[in-house]
Amino acid sequence: RDAGVRQRMFGRRQRGEPAFDKALEEGQQIADSDRASVEQAMEDLPMKPVPLGVSKQTAAVMALDDYPFITGPVGSVDKVQLERVVDVMQQFLGFDSSFNVNSMLTGG
Repeated sequence: RDAGVRQRMFGRRQRGEPAFDKALEEGQQIADSDRASVEQAMEDLPMKPVPLGVSKQTAAVMALDDYPFITGPVGSVDKVQLERVVDVMQQFLGFDSSFNVNSMLTGG
């Protein structure tokens, strides 16, 4: 089942940004319509080097947030929101403090 979830969420590997955008949209569609796949994906997250995975019991009771769509071209992001996510990851998960959000953005 684990491989099936990943396959449905990411499909086969493709090159370039359009493939990333498509995978992101498909993953969001799965998340919006198949709670069991989301729970399985949360259980399958790695535990090392940082514990990201959760137990089956925790996955079953997790609240699933929704993420507002950004107006603009597919794949556009709100830089301020992205920076907030990185700040939380640095504070609570030991994410590398030298990480620069601009490295993830086109032209960054």
